[in-house]
Amino acid sequence: MLEKMKYTWKKIYAYILPTFFTIAYLVYLFCIYEEWIDCKALQDSKQFKDMLQTLVTFMSIILSVFGFLIPSFLGSKGESATLKYFIKYADMKLFAAKLKNIVAVGLVDIFITCILLLTDIMPPIVLNIMLIIWLWLLFFFMCSSYRFISLMISLLLTEKKNFVQKAGNNVSEDVKKKLHQDINSN
Repeated sequence: MLEKMKYTWKKIYAYILPTFFTIAYLVYLFCIYEEWIDCKALQDSKQFKDMLQTLVTFMSIILSVFGFLIPSFLGSKGESATLKYFIKYADMKLFAAKLKNIVAVGLVDIFITCILLLTDIMPPIVLNIMLIIWLWLLFFFMCSSYRFISLMISLLLTEKKNFVQKAGNNVSEDVKKKLHQDINSN
Protein backbone atom coordinates (compact mmCIF):
# COMPACT_ATOMS: atom_id res chain seq x y z
CA MET A 1 0.00 0.00 0.00
CA LEU A 2 2.79 2.42 0.92
CA GLU A 3 4.64 1.58 -2.31
CA LYS A 4 1.51 2.30 -4.34
CA MET A 5 1.09 5.66 -2.58
CA LYS A 6 4.75 6.55 -3.26
CA TYR A 7 4.34 5.54 -6.90
CA THR A 8 1.20 7.66 -7.25
CA TRP A 9 2.86 10.62 -5.51
CA LYS A 10 5.85 10.43 -7.87
CA LYS A 11 3.48 10.61 -10.83
CA ILE A 12 1.47 13.61 -9.62
CA TYR A 13 3.63 15.75 -7.33
CA ALA A 14 4.98 17.80 -10.24
CA TYR A 15 1.40 19.00 -10.78
CA ILE A 16 0.15 19.08 -7.18
CA LEU A 17 2.93 21.25 -5.67
CA PRO A 18 2.79 24.01 -8.33
CA THR A 19 -0.99 24.07 -8.07
CA PHE A 20 -0.83 24.30 -4.27
CA PHE A 21 1.68 27.17 -4.30
CA THR A 22 -0.22 29.01 -7.02
CA ILE A 23 -3.53 28.71 -5.16
CA ALA A 24 -1.81 29.84 -1.96
CA TYR A 25 -0.50 32.92 -3.77
CA LEU A 26 -3.96 33.60 -5.23
CA VAL A 27 -5.46 33.47 -1.73
CA TYR A 28 -2.66 35.77 -0.53
CA LEU A 29 -3.42 38.25 -3.35
CA PHE A 30 -7.13 38.11 -2.58
CA CYS A 31 -6.47 38.84 1.09
CA ILE A 32 -4.28 41.80 0.12
CA TYR A 33 -6.84 43.27 -2.28
CA GLU A 34 -9.66 42.80 0.22
CA GLU A 35 -7.38 44.48 2.79
CA TRP A 36 -7.72 41.58 5.22
CA ILE A 37 -3.96 41.61 5.66
CA ASP A 38 -1.55 44.51 5.47
CA CYS A 39 1.13 43.11 3.17
CA LYS A 40 2.54 43.76 -0.26
CA ALA A 41 2.18 41.60 -3.33
CA LEU A 42 5.26 39.86 -4.66
CA GLN A 43 5.64 42.32 -7.53
CA ASP A 44 5.61 45.26 -5.10
CA SER A 45 8.86 44.18 -3.48
CA LYS A 46 11.90 46.39 -3.99
CA GLN A 47 13.87 43.23 -4.76
CA PHE A 48 11.39 41.84 -7.33
CA LYS A 49 13.58 42.52 -10.37
CA ASP A 50 16.65 41.11 -8.62
CA MET A 51 14.69 37.98 -7.76
CA LEU A 52 13.59 37.59 -11.39
CA GLN A 53 17.16 37.97 -12.64
CA THR A 54 18.33 35.39 -10.11
CA LEU A 55 15.61 32.98 -11.21
CA VAL A 56 16.60 33.37 -14.87
CA THR A 57 20.13 32.37 -13.84
CA PHE A 58 18.79 29.46 -11.77
CA MET A 59 16.63 28.12 -14.61
CA SER A 60 19.51 28.52 -17.06
CA ILE A 61 21.76 26.49 -14.78
CA ILE A 62 19.14 23.73 -14.48
CA LEU A 63 18.74 23.63 -18.26
CA SER A 64 22.52 23.41 -18.65
CA VAL A 65 22.55 20.45 -16.24
CA PHE A 66 20.26 18.68 -18.70
CA GLY A 67 22.70 19.66 -21.43
CA PHE A 68 25.43 17.90 -19.46
CA LEU A 69 23.49 14.85 -18.27
CA ILE A 70 21.80 13.89 -21.54
CA PRO A 71 25.08 13.40 -23.46
CA SER A 72 26.51 11.55 -20.44
CA PHE A 73 23.40 9.41 -20.35
CA LEU A 74 23.53 8.65 -24.08
CA GLY A 75 27.30 8.21 -24.10
CA SER A 76 27.25 5.49 -21.45
CA LYS A 77 24.52 3.32 -22.99
CA GLY A 78 26.56 0.15 -23.16
CA GLU A 79 28.47 0.47 -19.89
CA SER A 80 25.80 -0.33 -17.36
CA ALA A 81 23.37 -3.21 -16.98
CA THR A 82 21.01 -0.85 -15.19
CA LEU A 83 21.11 1.57 -18.10
CA LYS A 84 20.64 -1.28 -20.59
CA TYR A 85 17.61 -2.42 -18.59
CA PHE A 86 16.21 1.13 -18.61
CA ILE A 87 16.70 1.51 -22.35
CA LYS A 88 15.16 -1.90 -22.98
CA TYR A 89 12.00 -1.40 -20.88
CA ALA A 90 11.41 2.35 -20.83
CA ASP A 91 9.13 4.00 -23.34
CA MET A 92 11.87 6.13 -24.87
CA LYS A 93 9.40 8.20 -26.90
CA LEU A 94 7.58 9.12 -23.69
CA PHE A 95 10.88 9.73 -21.89
CA ALA A 96 12.08 12.02 -24.70
CA ALA A 97 8.72 13.81 -24.83
CA LYS A 98 8.82 14.50 -21.09
CA LEU A 99 12.40 15.78 -21.32
CA LYS A 100 11.42 18.06 -24.20
CA ASN A 101 8.46 19.24 -22.14
CA ILE A 102 10.74 20.17 -19.23
CA VAL A 103 13.11 22.08 -21.49
CA ALA A 104 10.19 23.86 -23.21
CA VAL A 105 8.63 24.82 -19.86
CA GLY A 106 12.01 26.12 -18.68
CA LEU A 107 12.44 28.24 -21.80
CA VAL A 108 8.87 29.58 -21.62
CA ASP A 109 9.36 30.39 -17.95
CA ILE A 110 12.59 32.26 -18.73
CA PHE A 111 10.71 34.21 -21.41
CA ILE A 112 7.87 35.08 -19.01
CA THR A 113 10.43 36.05 -16.37
CA CYS A 114 12.02 38.47 -18.82
CA ILE A 115 8.60 39.96 -19.62
CA LEU A 116 7.91 40.32 -15.88
CA LEU A 117 10.95 42.59 -15.68
CA LEU A 118 8.76 45.15 -17.47
CA THR A 119 6.48 45.63 -14.46
CA ASP A 120 6.56 49.41 -14.80
CA ILE A 121 4.66 49.38 -18.12
CA MET A 122 2.17 46.58 -17.42
CA PRO A 123 -1.38 47.01 -16.18
CA PRO A 124 -1.78 45.39 -12.73
CA ILE A 125 -4.29 42.75 -13.90
CA VAL A 126 -1.99 41.61 -16.73
CA LEU A 127 0.93 41.55 -14.32
CA ASN A 128 -1.00 39.42 -11.82
CA ILE A 129 -2.15 36.97 -14.50
CA MET A 130 1.38 36.62 -15.86
CA LEU A 131 2.76 36.25 -12.34
CA ILE A 132 0.33 33.44 -11.56
CA ILE A 133 1.17 31.59 -14.79
CA TRP A 134 4.87 32.18 -14.14
CA LEU A 135 4.62 30.89 -10.58
CA TRP A 136 2.92 27.65 -11.64
CA LEU A 137 5.44 27.08 -14.45
CA LEU A 138 8.37 27.81 -12.14
CA PHE A 139 7.33 25.20 -9.56
CA PHE A 140 6.40 22.71 -12.29
CA PHE A 141 9.82 23.20 -13.87
CA MET A 142 11.60 22.73 -10.54
CA CYS A 143 9.65 19.57 -9.61
CA SER A 144 9.95 18.00 -13.07
CA SER A 145 13.63 18.88 -13.37
CA TYR A 146 14.36 17.36 -9.99
CA ARG A 147 12.57 14.14 -10.94
CA PHE A 148 14.43 13.69 -14.24
CA ILE A 149 17.84 14.81 -13.00
CA SER A 150 17.46 12.41 -10.09
CA LEU A 151 16.53 9.56 -12.44
CA MET A 152 19.42 10.23 -14.81
CA ILE A 153 21.97 10.52 -12.02
CA SER A 154 20.74 7.31 -10.42
CA LEU A 155 20.93 5.52 -13.78
CA LEU A 156 24.46 6.78 -14.37
CA LEU A 157 25.73 6.01 -10.86
CA THR A 158 23.69 3.04 -9.58
CA GLU A 159 25.78 0.39 -11.26
CA LYS A 160 29.07 1.95 -10.28
CA LYS A 161 27.96 2.12 -6.66
CA ASN A 162 26.09 -1.17 -6.22
CA PHE A 163 27.71 -3.63 -8.60
CA VAL A 164 31.44 -3.07 -8.39
CA GLN A 165 32.04 -6.45 -6.77
CA LYS A 166 29.60 -8.49 -8.90
CA ALA A 167 30.95 -10.60 -11.73
CA GLY A 168 29.33 -10.45 -15.13
CA ASN A 169 27.61 -7.13 -14.42
CA ASN A 170 24.40 -8.80 -13.14
CA VAL A 171 21.64 -6.63 -11.73
CA SER A 172 19.82 -7.77 -8.59
CA GLU A 173 16.05 -8.25 -8.64
CA ASP A 174 15.55 -5.47 -6.08
CA VAL A 175 17.38 -2.97 -8.26
CA LYS A 176 15.43 -4.15 -11.33
CA LYS A 177 12.15 -3.72 -9.46
CA LYS A 178 13.09 -0.23 -8.20
CA LEU A 179 14.32 0.83 -11.63
CA HIS A 180 11.17 -0.48 -13.29
CA GLN A 181 9.09 1.56 -10.81
CA ASP A 182 11.19 4.66 -11.54
CA ILE A 183 10.73 4.12 -15.27
CA ASN A 184 6.97 3.80 -14.92
CA SER A 185 6.68 6.82 -12.63
CA ASN A 186 8.38 9.04 -15.18
